[in-house]
Amino acid sequence: MVAVSVAMSMSVVKLGGSLFKEGRSILRFLRDFAAERGLSIVVVPGGGPFADFIRKISSSAGISDEASHWMSILAMHQYAFFLTDGVEVPLVERLEEISHTERGAEKAGGGTCVVFLPFNLLREEDELKHSWDVSSDTIAAFVAKKLGERKIIKITDVDGIYDDKGRIIHRIHARDMIKRGFLGCVDAELPRFLAENRMRCIIVNGKRRERLEKVLLGEHVECTEILP
Repeated sequence: MVAVSVAMSMSVVKLGGSLFKEGRSILRFLRDFAAERGLSIVVVPGGGPFADFIRKISSSAGISDEASHWMSILAMHQYAFFLTDGVEVPLVERLEEISHTERGAEKAGGGTCVVFLPFNLLREEDELKHSWDVSSDTIAAFVAKKLGERKIIKITDVDGIYDDKGRIIHRIHARDMIKRGFLGCVDAELPRFLAENRMRCIIVNGKRRERLEKVLLGEHVECTEILP
């Protein structure tokens, strides 16, 4: 694959299906914040209720892991079309389109926000396991890796990962999560992927816009950071 050149400050954001009701509002916020701050924000959608339906019928209808894998990725596309309906944020299917969009935004003196549809990338570079251990969390990290980024931001409906006493774990190493079998609100494959690729994941509550702003600017907030 041709390397993607990224000039402006980029954030790869996984927008979770748990924020289905708030999703469009959050996407508008990301669009406007990127424009105001001159940022590049690449949104990887979750699967939302579309993936939940596939998960529900995968056992009852006897769907293989292979078919479920690709159907779930297409569920991310369905959520993306839902998110962008009535919201002026472009859908892109190629990593090269991100660079093209950035160059146009730089000429106009602003930032850019796009929603990335991952199916074509994953068909061409089929490197992830075909199982329910891999969901949009790991796919977002995979997209970030292909863009040369070492971090993803997971926007969800909770403040982060909690310990057994209900307290937020502010920092945890992916390798410790693997050893302890501790997942929290991420998919089973993500800790391994982060550890192997020396990447980070910041989990932040998308309902708290002030936290989301600070995370996008690289500032400290109440959240969980997963380290390699």
